[in-house]
Amino acid sequence: MKARKIIFIIGSGRTGTNWLANILQSHPAIRATIEDPMIFNRVTKMALNPAVRAKLFPELIRLYTYYYQESSPCHYVDKSHPNLWLAEALALVFPDSLFISLKRNPYATVSSMLKHEGVLKWQREWKRFPIPNEFLGIDHKIAADYSKMSMTEKCTLRWVAHMKKIDYLAKSNIKNRMLIISYERLVENTIEVLIKIKKFLDLSESFNVPVVNKETIYKWQQQLSESQCEEIKGIVGEYQPIFTE
Repeated sequence: MKARKIIFIIGSGRTGTNWLANILQSHPAIRATIEDPMIFNRVTKMALNPAVRAKLFPELIRLYTYYYQESSPCHYVDKSHPNLWLAEALALVFPDSLFISLKRNPYATVSSMLKHEGVLKWQREWKRFPIPNEFLGIDHKIAADYSKMSMTEKCTLRWVAHMKKIDYLAKSNIKNRMLIISYERLVENTIEVLIKIKKFLDLSESFNVPVVNKETIYKWQQQLSESQCEEIKGIVGEYQPIFTE
């Protein structure tokens, strides 16, 4: 086997990161943790509140070092998508680490968010966290009106914040260690995207092709009302996400 790697799956919730992690985990040369509570809870707390990073980040590094060692002789993948907000710090600690991020249509993502109470709780409990809050997409200007916003608008703000953070990383010092893929493309052209992931990770063997439900791309059209679509459009505006795949 080639030199072992530590690989982080990062991004926004409800964009297919769990599905991607399960695909990677099925590879014979990869071992993975997927939202392991010991890891995920620390990562989420740090994403929501940078003030706790001084305490929790060293604990996180010890956990990753342990899991990386335990994964030998395989590569180690962790799927804790809020690591999006810690990616640059992780890249410094693990100089050979790689990052994979998914992007998904805002309408589909928000539609999925609205059906997931675990995702919505952060918007419901927003006053518990520092403002401005990058994770939730709240700056001082927005904070004045945030309580009056609909949950659809709040979820969309979060989507925009996460997508823009991915765009920022795509131009940062870790850009050559990061692959950004489209959820829709992964669904519609699964084999093609998996070949790109294999090349990016420098794997010898191919991935098994998973069962794909292409209806997931269009479900939002039956789930969102016309007014909700207008709310999403109003927040997203002219923003167009970028990809590196």
